[in-house]
Amino acid sequence: MRNLLFLVLIGLSTISCSKDKTNTTPLITISYGTSFGMCAGHCKNELTIQENHASLIRSSWNNELKPIVCQVEITEEDWNALQQAADQEKLSALPDIIGCPDCADGGAEWVSIRTENGFQKKVTFEYAKSPAPIAQLVERLRFIFQDNEACGNDELFSKIL
Repeated sequence: MRNLLFLVLIGLSTISCSKDKTNTTPLITISYGTSFGMCAGHCKNELTIQENHASLIRSSWNNELKPIVCQVEITEEDWNALQQAADQEKLSALPDIIGCPDCADGGAEWVSIRTENGFQKKVTFEYAKSPAPIAQLVERLRFIFQDNEACGNDELFSKIL
């Protein structure tokens, strides 16, 4: 009887101590970017998303070219899906740098979050090699980025002509 009571208490304490796997702290900002070191032109891209708006900034190394800034439409559905995909616990567990981003001009990608309580985390990884724990988040961010890839093309093409 005593052993049974002991096992029940251990089981209850395990349940009560288990972590809530949901994101409890609301996100303020989710950012995603790419960069290529051996590149001429607008080689750095930064997509910054907040609940009501988003922007995409294309810039060059050493500010050689004027940055191109585009406003990006973000729907409530997109924002909610990103919040769900941005598992703060998984992101926190990852190292700041994974692999060898932009080695041999392979490119780099990064994801960053900032929460309401001041928590910030940025993870940089090799281009097109998203870490498994945040793969769903990276995929959603890539989709939004690619959907707005034409950002600044008018300005870029006018310089060529």
